[in-house]
Amino acid sequence: MVHVLAYLLYSLFREANARTPELKTMEVGTARFRLFEAGALLKASHRRIWLHVASHWPGRHLRPQAIHAVAQYTQTLVNLWRTAHLFIQDERTKTRADNC
Repeated sequence: MVHVLAYLLYSLFREANARTPELKTMEVGTARFRLFEAGALLKASHRRIWLHVASHWPGRHLRPQAIHAVAQYTQTLVNLWRTAHLFIQDERTKTRADNC
C-alpha cells in the first residue's frame, strides 16, 4: 500500500512538472537520485529553514523549478476543488467564514 501511495505522489509530481522537459520523462530512481537525495547543511531559525547543498549536486538547478511547478499545480488543484465544493467544512469553519 505504501508503494502505491508513493507512486501516486510521484505521478502527481510528474504531472505538475509536465512543462519541464528534463523532469517530465524522468524515472522514479533518477528523480530520487537527482532531486530528493542530497547531502546538505540544514540551518533553522524561528522564521526559516535554510538548505545549503553542494555546488556539484546534480539537482541543484532542477529542484527550484520543480518546487515552483508543484506549488503552482497544487494551487490550481485547490482552486478547482473549491469551485467543485470538494472541501468539507465543519460547523466551526462555517461560522468563522460567515463572520469574516
